[in-house]
Amino acid sequence: MEYMAKNRGFNLIELVMVIAVLGIIAIIATVKLPANSIQLGATADQVSGDIRYTQALSMTLNERYRINFANNSYSIADANNNLIKHPAANATTISLATGTSFSKPPTPNCIAFNGIGEPCDCNSGNPLTTETIQLVSGSTTNNITVTQTTGYVSISP
Repeated sequence: MEYMAKNRGFNLIELVMVIAVLGIIAIIATVKLPANSIQLGATADQVSGDIRYTQALSMTLNERYRINFANNSYSIADANNNLIKHPAANATTISLATGTSFSKPPTPNCIAFNGIGEPCDCNSGNPLTTETIQLVSGSTTNNITVTQTTGYVSISP
């Protein structure tokens, strides 16, 4: 009976050791968490969604719309390059997350879509081949591909 009374709960040394081990695990998990790739993935999702939005806008209104790319921002415009206010951002220019930029935008820095949703040249309206837009954050890159003819948008690391 006396033996059982002495062994209730943890002693101070055991408690300190458990807290120390949990602290070490938390530090390792935080250091190994790839913040750049998570942020870059979210940015790539946003940009690809806005490319799809531009394509849908073109098909809905049966007019040519374009998405213009700068170093660390982009905008959506009509065929005359009049900027369109982004519905979610409520702004005409959308900035990328801090530390993220386009390292390889399409040439000539924009992709247009005609009334049937086909990717085309921003100036001439001629159909484009498959375009790849590269986003970079630190040493991490993501590629956004817009497929020729269908305008299918996909993301790959």
